[in-house]
Amino acid sequence: MTTLAIDVGGTTVSAGLVTTDYTLVDHESIGFERGIPGLHRCIQTLQHWANNRYTDVAIATPGKLADDCRYRISPGSAENLGVFLGEFDGFDWGKVAHSIFPNTPFFVENDAIAQLIGGWQDYCPKATNGIGYIGPGTGLGGGFLRLSPTPSILGDGHIFDILLPKRSPDNESLSTVMAEDVISGRGFFDRYGRSFKDATAANPSHPEIEQIAHYVVALITQIKRGHVPKKNPQNQWDDSTITAISSIRTWLIGGGMGHRLFPLIQSKLNQKNDDDTLTLITSPITAALKGVVYARNFR
Repeated sequence: MTTLAIDVGGTTVSAGLVTTDYTLVDHESIGFERGIPGLHRCIQTLQHWANNRYTDVAIATPGKLADDCRYRISPGSAENLGVFLGEFDGFDWGKVAHSIFPNTPFFVENDAIAQLIGGWQDYCPKATNGIGYIGPGTGLGGGFLRLSPTPSILGDGHIFDILLPKRSPDNESLSTVMAEDVISGRGFFDRYGRSFKDATAANPSHPEIEQIAHYVVALITQIKRGHVPKKNPQNQWDDSTITAISSIRTWLIGGGMGHRLFPLIQSKLNQKNDDDTLTLITSPITAALKGVVYARNFR
């Protein structure tokens, strides 16, 4: 049995063939086309690449999956995929799967949860308590895993809309900023008018880069304190989830920006005399492709 795993990102869409022992035997990545028609073309291209070498399909997608239908994206949770705001509100992966992969079993999971689970398996399999994942890329992914007494996913994992205290030279009229606005490629471009990739190539230690690391540490600190106010109160986690998440002391840093930010985040945590364990996911795509297959064990 071989699964065609697909990881949808804001920059690339990747596919891989994953065996029953979670070995990635082949993979391919193509550029992401924004909008629903573009996404369809990407999935069709990767389906042709796979050339019927699979028995089932597992898709890792941005966005919050609806509580009443785990194939449908909740409104306002996948704006980075669309050409216009709201394009992916209610987007149904079930219809895509039935169209492109007829008569093929399929599974859908949030992309950050997939990377969290793949990161756990490949980078910290001996962790015993819980693991948190922070993945700055085009957007900001996040996820939490409880390992004792049995592994289970905590909450919806969405950290993008957590409110953080602003830091100068941010807009002085704001007392808080939304996490994704200051910890993502999209947020970086909106704030500074250039891509994170171009900025780090020109000057890896630029203060703008250091500022993102500051906000990542602030995010970790707030989560550990159990202080996680959301921009939209309807997305607020319940008290039991917050309590469980606040006990996490093992963190995975992934996403497309993670490798650039990791040394700065580690340094700032060390300055706070923080004893948390921080691990870099060096191959986020591999973690996501393997993780979305393993995630079926949790649903």
